[in-house]
Amino acid sequence: AVHAYFHPQVDPSEAKLEWGFPKLDMLRQFMSDKLGWPPEKTDETLVPLARKMAEASGPDSRPRSQTTLDAFTRHVARQPDAGQGAAGTGHSKRVGAAILSHKRRQASRPIQN
Repeated sequence: AVHAYFHPQVDPSEAKLEWGFPKLDMLRQFMSDKLGWPPEKTDETLVPLARKMAEASGPDSRPRSQTTLDAFTRHVARQPDAGQGAAGTGHSKRVGAAILSHKRRQASRPIQN
């Protein structure tokens, strides 16, 4: 699991990420097929989220950006119990173990000037 966190398989595409609006009809179908939800239940969940997304992408909003895994691990690594599992961080034991392994690997490397 640690290897997968630090050496993920990624799409090599150089195409710029473009945020789009979710296709609600396709999500309704997916939720029906996978969870057995009727369209009304899916709408109870999705419509408020779709409204928030529409508001966030309005003319006065900032452009959205996707954060990196590095930013995520830096945030988690600052937690006092990073590497101790989910206790207090909201992250899984696997993420904690991967971060702890990474921190140990970084600490064992010689400092280069």
